[in-house]
Amino acid sequence: MPIPITWNDEILLVERLVLPSCSRHERYQAALHDLADRLHLETGDEYSKPMPGDFWVGCSPLVGWGGTDPGEVGWASFNEVPPAILRLLTAANWYEQRSGSRRSEPMLLG
Repeated sequence: MPIPITWNDEILLVERLVLPSCSRHERYQAALHDLADRLHLETGDEYSKPMPGDFWVGCSPLVGWGGTDPGEVGWASFNEVPPAILRLLTAANWYEQRSGSRRSEPMLLG
């Protein structure tokens, strides 16, 4: 089930976190992987093919964006990784405070 967050003034329904595999992002890797686990999200890396529901955090697809609808994919540059982590952390805390239940209706988080 997608996790709704607000990113760039849009509601993004996140189903997969796509994270960089290179070591320059090492300080963020553990936090992002922990958040993916807490939110029960799949993960990918920069070699992944973009899909609706992706949230690309700190990387871009090496295969290009292809025909992916930009309105269905979120992207955070390396400089935006901390705010992206904060949005995901807000979502994780919200769901965990409600005994781990996941809402089917979107809620603005962020």
